[in-house]
Amino acid sequence: MNFLVSSGRNRGPRFGLAVLLAVNLLILICPGCARQMPQKSEGQVPVLPPGQEIVVWEMKQPHFPGSRPYEEEVQRVCEQFQQKTGIRVKLVFVSRWELPDALLKAREESKLPDVLFSGEFPCLTGLERDLAGILDAGQYQETALAAWTRGGRIMGIPSAILWFGIAARKDVLNSQQGEPGDFRTDPSTLNGLLRSLGVLPTSEAFMQIATHELSGRHRAPREIASFVSWIKMNVSESEQEFCLQRFKRGDIQGIYGVTPYIFKWLRISSEPGSSGEPVLVPLIFEKGDTGFGFTVPGYLILSGAEPKLKASAELGKLLAQNYGRWGARALGLIPARIEDLPIFTLESGFTREERSHLLKILDLTGIPLSPQDAGVEGVAADAGLDDLFTRYKCLEELAGVLSSYFSGNLIDDGLAEEIAHALEGNTSR
Repeated sequence: MNFLVSSGRNRGPRFGLAVLLAVNLLILICPGCARQMPQKSEGQVPVLPPGQEIVVWEMKQPHFPGSRPYEEEVQRVCEQFQQKTGIRVKLVFVSRWELPDALLKAREESKLPDVLFSGEFPCLTGLERDLAGILDAGQYQETALAAWTRGGRIMGIPSAILWFGIAARKDVLNSQQGEPGDFRTDPSTLNGLLRSLGVLPTSEAFMQIATHELSGRHRAPREIASFVSWIKMNVSESEQEFCLQRFKRGDIQGIYGVTPYIFKWLRISSEPGSSGEPVLVPLIFEKGDTGFGFTVPGYLILSGAEPKLKASAELGKLLAQNYGRWGARALGLIPARIEDLPIFTLESGFTREERSHLLKILDLTGIPLSPQDAGVEGVAADAGLDDLFTRYKCLEELAGVLSSYFSGNLIDDGLAEEIAHALEGNTSR
């Protein structure tokens, strides 16, 4: 799933100026409030029959200096929920690439989790429960909630808005004429930057960018091939290890399609305030459009009947808020909960200009798609577990095709056909 928004389009405000003004006022009145806000359940947690437990599947996260380990934060939330409610919680950590196989096996054995974290690039399983009567929509950013809403049904609990763009060296920004903000939105300037960029072609972020237009529409295989060919013709580095090293040395001026994880690693690897410190700028596309990519990780509730459904949803709300807060502090994600926006403002590590630019893009455009969009041409939009499994297999095949192409083992003439085979999950290689 991928959401790309152009800095030049206007779909009407989604964050709302009133919300942003209220957040700024809160920060001025109480700068320490962001750290002091407690997590609390919105509703009454029902009592479960003896012997029942809530099974939670979480995803492992890297640890960054200056932030608490994610696993400890999740364990703390589950322990507090268990102490408060008396409901036993079984916590299991899985990696993102283990998820499809693990879910298929769990379904066969009738051991599906009650609460499931979607990961950074969500896709519905076909088994999630509608939370429209349980979730208080007014507690969440409209932009984030819209990503999990379909036909009035709320299919997941949004946790944070995850972005991806270009990480450019600060010295490139400082070398531009005019106001610094011009650099971030001027297509001609960004086009000039493009030829000195690196790219990570087998990353899921890049594959999502390559398979979608700015509108969110899926590209056909020939359109994907055209975009990938344009990127290869323009960028100067496409090997991940060399790309990261060359950015640090200053041999390349930026990296195309970075996630918050890579951006954070680049930032902590550079001297604060140095010329090599990365700044976040929009993606540039072959027709000169610019924009950021966005996804909305969330929590799916797979529990069946009451009272376990309600109890699982209450725990899911706490876990979603925990990820949003942790993500804001550790990675610069935008929390989905309105009350947690001050954490992004005070503790994300972004400058005021960077924060304003991200929030402005979101306020102008919103997110046009929902997680049921499987993100791969040919995979059903109303995806079930089998379709989710197919999606991951397709992405593995697509990564192989892109690796061959950028390494020179595949030429332009055969690229579109190989991409088509990969997205069908039936590559001929």
